[in-house]
Amino acid sequence: MRLIIANSTPLIALAKLSRLDLLPKIYNQVTIPRAVYEEVTISGYEKDGLAEIKKAEWLKIKEVKEYKLKKLLQMELGKGESEVIALACELNADLVIIDENRGREIARMFGLKVTGTIGIIIEAKRRGLLSSVQENLGELINAGIWIGNDLYDEALRLAGEQ
Repeated sequence: MRLIIANSTPLIALAKLSRLDLLPKIYNQVTIPRAVYEEVTISGYEKDGLAEIKKAEWLKIKEVKEYKLKKLLQMELGKGESEVIALACELNADLVIIDENRGREIARMFGLKVTGTIGIIIEAKRRGLLSSVQENLGELINAGIWIGNDLYDEALRLAGEQ
């Protein structure tokens, strides 16, 4: 089984779409560090997906043991992103799901493979789980999630919708 580690922003974005179900359908199981769990369920971000996250059997919560790496990463990143990257390095993850540009950049510097919310939506369409990337991107934008024009256009191109 592939090891997938996710940050809070993609979980929140998918919860806003009511499509957290895409994660277990695509990856079977997703691991999150404790900081991400707390960001999503305690800080709550308006409690989007709170109930689904708390009861998700496909979601595994792990503590980061690479404390020094986590602290080093926190000089550049937030606690959640730092724990995602530290845990991914510690466990030799196959994929990291993270949306923030700086977090993605640093994850790649550590040799990690990266995707984000839009990558999940594109993969879901490829697998026949969604019919339209454009429709889902529109819903994200309507839910208050910013997507740059270049990224929007590239996503549609990759999905064969442009």
